[in-house]
Amino acid sequence: MISACVSPNSAPAVLSLSVAPLRCHASSVGDLLPGGIESHEVGVLCPDETALHIPIAGGALAIADGIVRFEDGPLMFVPDQLLGEEPDEIRRGLRAAYAWRLDLSFDHLLFAHGLPWINGGKQALREFVQS
Repeated sequence: MISACVSPNSAPAVLSLSVAPLRCHASSVGDLLPGGIESHEVGVLCPDETALHIPIAGGALAIADGIVRFEDGPLMFVPDQLLGEEPDEIRRGLRAAYAWRLDLSFDHLLFAHGLPWINGGKQALREFVQS
């Protein structure tokens, strides 16, 4: 937990931060993480690539670098130069990996790059992997 307070009586103002200690532990694909978050293997861009299913507010699926969304635009792959030497193969692999996640209960998509897709994210992902 991070908490902050500003003292209005100080000149100049003083910002005080208090950061609670974090507990970290290793996890593997398939582990149940704190908060009921589930880790699911993607493994296409790199061996440890995962998607996280987050059971909040209708469910959210957090996917990392394979798909991006700019502003309120459509889902799209990152540019070919970021997909490696075989971009067509990577795109096929990502489509397949994300199609396997459509059995999860979620309505929102979260990305490492770009704006989230709030409401209707599962349908957007379904249409994307079928395109």
